[in-house]
Amino acid sequence: MAIPMCWKPHSKTAISFAADLDDVPDIYGNAGELTQAFLNLTSNSMDAMPTGGTVSIHLKQQDDRVCVRLRDTGPGIAGELVERVFEPFVSGKTDGSGLGLCICQRIIESHAGTVEVTRIRQKVWKSRFAFP
Repeated sequence: MAIPMCWKPHSKTAISFAADLDDVPDIYGNAGELTQAFLNLTSNSMDAMPTGGTVSIHLKQQDDRVCVRLRDTGPGIAGELVERVFEPFVSGKTDGSGLGLCICQRIIESHAGTVEVTRIRQKVWKSRFAFP
């Protein structure tokens, strides 16, 4: 499971995980790449909460797609970056390379999936990816 792999030993913040996982069909693809995409998105959520918070993970089937939604209680993405988060070298982090979400998008799309980042309400954002 990817969640323990996201553990950051240098972090002293309390981050909790909530999971709502339905029984869904298997996703066929490169397990290493898909794990990397999930880890990048989960790690971004954790980084967005330097004082702690919650990462919620939802796994559902919607029509003919398997959908994964990550949501965190961090401050969100700066407004000017929202449209550019999947571009290479664009980062809201002072120590970020700006490649994580770009890599996620390429991995997910290479598996015929889609990925999006949207605002739910002030300071609440979600990442959603879906696979056929």
